[in-house]
Amino acid sequence: MKIELATMQVTTDDGRFLKTLHCPKDKEWKELHSLKSTTGRYCDHCECTVHDTTGMSDNELVELLHRDPKACLAISPTQSNCTVIP
Repeated sequence: MKIELATMQVTTDDGRFLKTLHCPKDKEWKELHSLKSTTGRYCDHCECTVHDTTGMSDNELVELLHRDPKACLAISPTQSNCTVIP
């Protein structure tokens, strides 16, 4: 995946648009509640799961966002499966 920091747009490595990241509550990963059954965390404010993308392939991200276009994603610019575009 690629993330363009100026626009916060996330695309696949081959350039397919996935999502624009925006968190109205601006929560940090450590502020979210751990979930035992998933690799995500729960946000009390939005009442939704934030999905950890660290181990996800582009295809897995596409599938997730196809099932739930409003899914929240946690992406770190330092994760190995992410290319940062300044």
